[in-house]
Amino acid sequence: SAPGERSVTTGDDALFLARAYLASRNNERAVEVLMSALRHLPNDPDLLTELARAQLRMDEPERAELSAQAALSVAPGHVQ
Repeated sequence: SAPGERSVTTGDDALFLARAYLASRNNERAVEVLMSALRHLPNDPDLLTELARAQLRMDEPERAELSAQAALSVAPGHVQ
């Protein structure tokens, strides 16, 4: 992590941080945060959904589709 940045310890922390990066148009950093969190919480539908959004913003529709499909596979009724 960046100097002075505390490590992300929960899915909620990762979502908050990723959304802040997305709001400031730092899409690459948002993806990094989400991917790091998904290494610890691979079946978190919120993280997967947010990752799909970030990937769409980075013009990576194929990756976004895979992330969205992963979110739906772990939580079929999940809508965020």
